[in-house]
Amino acid sequence: MTNFSTLFSAADASEILALANSIDTSDWDTARLAEFSEAIENLKEQMRIDKEYTEDLPKVDATPCKAPEHTLKDASRVGCTCLVDNAFVINPMGEHDEDDADVIVTAANNIVDDDDEVVVQKGFKGDPDDGEHNIILVDYPEKQIGKNGNGDYRVLRFRDVQLCNEWTLVVGEDDLAKRLQEISYNNKGVLAGMTKKQCFGWMMSQTKGFPCWTVKNLKGKVVTYFDESAYNKYFRWVQTQKASKEDAYAQKHSIKISADQKEASYKC
Repeated sequence: MTNFSTLFSAADASEILALANSIDTSDWDTARLAEFSEAIENLKEQMRIDKEYTEDLPKVDATPCKAPEHTLKDASRVGCTCLVDNAFVINPMGEHDEDDADVIVTAANNIVDDDDEVVVQKGFKGDPDDGEHNIILVDYPEKQIGKNGNGDYRVLRFRDVQLCNEWTLVVGEDDLAKRLQEISYNNKGVLAGMTKKQCFGWMMSQTKGFPCWTVKNLKGKVVTYFDESAYNKYFRWVQTQKASKEDAYAQKHSIKISADQKEASYKC
C-alpha cells in the first residue's frame, strides 16, 4: 500500500494538505481510502501542534544585525563582514578591561563557602599508655612495596576511641593474616570467612572499638598486641628489664655519691 505519511515528505505541510484535497479518490477501494483519511487526519493534527508551539515561542526582533565599522580586510574572502579587527586579542600583561573587577567579584561570590560546614575530626598523634585500649582502624591500609630485600607491608593507623590519640603499627604482609586471626579470636570470631578488605572495613566501622594491648619497649617504641596472653608475657619481661636497669642506675648513682662524699671529707 501507498504510505501517504511520507509521499510528500519534501513539501510543506500546508502544500501536502492542498495536494491531498485535489486528489481524485473515486476509484479507490475501502482500505486505501481508510489509509488516506488517516494520513490526512494525522497531518492536520501535526499542523495544529506546530501552530500552538510556534505561538508559544517568544517574539524575536527581526532587525538585521549591523556589521561593525572595523572589519578584517580579508573578511570578504570567506563571505563574512562581521569579523572585528581586535577579535580574540589578549590584553597586554598588567592591563585589564574596566569590568574585570566586577567579573572577579562575581566569580568569587559564586564559590561555595564551606567555612561553617567543615568540622575538624577528633584525633591527635600520641603514644598510648601501657595496657588495654578500645581502638578503631582510621583508614584503609594500602599495601606498601618492600625495599632492600624486605617483604611487603602495611601501616595500620589506630585511634583510641576514648582518648582519640592515634599511633601506627607496621605489619608485614606475611604476618597480616595472623594479626587478623588474633583480632577475630578476641571478638567472638567475627572476622571468620572475611577477606582482608572486609576485615579492614569491619575494623573501621566499629564505633565502640575493639580491644588491643600496648606496651612501650626498652627503646620507647609502642608495641601493639591483639593477643592478651602474649601481651602479658612481653609486658612482664619489659617491666623486669626496666627494673633491672633502674636498679643498676640507682646502684651506680649511689656509688658515685659515696665517692663524692669521701672526696669532700678529705677537703675539709
